[in-house]
Amino acid sequence: MRISKIFALKSLVILLVVSYLLLLKPTVWSNQVSACLTLLFSLLLCFKVRKNIPLFIITLFILYCNYSIVLGEYLIGGNLGTPMNQTKTTEIYGLSINIMLLFTSILSVFIVGRKRELINFEIKKYNNILLFYFIIFVLILVLLFGVNRGNYTSYEVSITPIYEYSTLLLLLSYSVSGGLKLRKTIITVLCVLFIIQDFYYGGRITSLQIIIFLLITIFLRKLTIKKVIMGAGIGIFINTIVHVYRQNYSFKSIDIINIFDSLLNSYFVFNTPVFAYYSTSTHIATSQIIERNEKTESLLQFVKFIFLGSERNIGDVTYYSDLYFSNIGGGLIPSHFYFWLDWAGVVLATLILLYILSNIGGFRKEFNRIATVCFIYSVPRWYLYTPLSLFRPILLLFVSYIILIVINKIMSKVSETSSLRRKS
Repeated sequence: MRISKIFALKSLVILLVVSYLLLLKPTVWSNQVSACLTLLFSLLLCFKVRKNIPLFIITLFILYCNYSIVLGEYLIGGNLGTPMNQTKTTEIYGLSINIMLLFTSILSVFIVGRKRELINFEIKKYNNILLFYFIIFVLILVLLFGVNRGNYTSYEVSITPIYEYSTLLLLLSYSVSGGLKLRKTIITVLCVLFIIQDFYYGGRITSLQIIIFLLITIFLRKLTIKKVIMGAGIGIFINTIVHVYRQNYSFKSIDIINIFDSLLNSYFVFNTPVFAYYSTSTHIATSQIIERNEKTESLLQFVKFIFLGSERNIGDVTYYSDLYFSNIGGGLIPSHFYFWLDWAGVVLATLILLYILSNIGGFRKEFNRIATVCFIYSVPRWYLYTPLSLFRPILLLFVSYIILIVINKIMSKVSETSSLRRKS
């Protein structure tokens, strides 16, 4: 009976939010109200999962992104917002923030924030020296050749897709490391090198993924809420340094005092989600222009790309929106589903994430645990850029993991057979 009452109360809150959205007429003031409500629900989401540290990392990132969007595009604006304005209208930006409000409210109200011990996130580490060093060798090749090096004077994307997928190789190397100290040290050193190189070429998101990977694998047992929050503060500071550096790719422009001033003057706003949010608005604007059959084709192509891949993902919503508006890429996850299925798509995206997030740390099967690690460190990609990062990496991980396990078993049997022959 008590559960039914709680569910009814939660449903009432969402009903009030839906009623508010239906009755709302987009104005500058009402958009600001919706933005503040989105931020409040983001805070609630983070608070409810505080006893599940890996899940707290995900929601803290979502909170920081939403905070940056709300301040940068609705409450303060100016230099904190994006300079593009094709879709920065009261109507489109009103619809965009309302989509975020529905998404965040359902997620925060219905999420089950169960306490999970850190041991529930530990993955089994097979001891296979040959597989381990083979993967490490491939990672070294990616480190050396996975970047488009050159002399840059303005920001350009230097990181190749294979560099971005290096996290999968890092995860696989960890799974066959046997938990040995030397091998974990090698993985850590490689991660640091990947991060430094990504920072040097102006990247941040790939580095952030690798940092999260380290936290929930190598340093998992040392995690506490206090350390996560302190780490987030340090991360924001480093992120600002990289932002200043990549303006002209010179360390001469970096001054620690100016960095602190920049942080305070920008209210700690992270410009990556702000720009991703503008891309979100182009998705929304494009959805008002194109026909239903084009949206359906985009969705079908998206599903096809998950399983088959291609040189160009024409199912990507950004591909369609770039035909009509200037789009620098990305877009928050609800906007993709809204483009395909309107408001029903927003609810669908929320329910998918609600199921995954509510079960984080509760999976017992080994692959589910390793997939959980992949899901957690991929949050910057699937939340800010594309839902493809929610599905395809897991599929690639599944195939790679099965191959790895089969090879490991074959090698173990060969080793056992050889050992028995020597004894006989």
